[in-house]
Amino acid sequence: NGHVLFDNISFTLSKRRVGLVGRNGVGKSLLASILAGQTAPTKGTVSITNSLAYFHQQSEVLDDDTYTIAHFLDCFDALNAIECIEKGDCSPLLFDLVGDAWDLKSQLSQQLKNIGLHDNPFLPCKQLSGGQFTKLRLWKTFNSNASLLILDEPSNHLDSDSKAWLSTRIRQYSGHVLLISHDRILLNNMEEIWALNSIGMKIYGGNFDNYLDQLNIEKLATDRQLTAVIKQKRNI
Repeated sequence: NGHVLFDNISFTLSKRRVGLVGRNGVGKSLLASILAGQTAPTKGTVSITNSLAYFHQQSEVLDDDTYTIAHFLDCFDALNAIECIEKGDCSPLLFDLVGDAWDLKSQLSQQLKNIGLHDNPFLPCKQLSGGQFTKLRLWKTFNSNASLLILDEPSNHLDSDSKAWLSTRIRQYSGHVLLISHDRILLNNMEEIWALNSIGMKIYGGNFDNYLDQLNIEKLATDRQLTAVIKQKRNI
């Protein structure tokens, strides 16, 4: 609609874990989409030097009864080939699909069970709750081993146990993480906070609690300056 959310901002992501914060509607998700290459900036450039994985809230609902966890994890063909071979089909094409991954089904079932999901990879995604599908999407994102993960409100729909799992995965991730969230616990895992507002972006060192402390110091300093100006005007 022509309204400018942000302009003339420049930054480099160097810390391993960075939190992007700001009031609702300030443009955090749009900025994340621009950084991930999903949305083109009106002007300026974005340079990503390494691999990137992007998690964001999806609005679409999976209604296809045939779309399974295996489909979502891009391993349906190999799993289906294993089952066909076990039933006696010896087509060379099936063996090509399996390759050396003969234990894929048992490994995947155990991994799904370990993160609290149904251990049947042929379960339709439609049968998962919103929180379960969010966790599955996050698990796939972390397993991408991308150099940079952009996570936009990843804790939505997650219960307390899943949030704790997410917090652990973020801390343990070997690459860089840019987190957009209102969750204080997740933000306290960050090493740097980027605060986006209508006049630009300001970068604060430390986690979210440290960011709040610095905001309070800035507010006190501003209040003192305002008080001094008011006193000065009264003396004129």
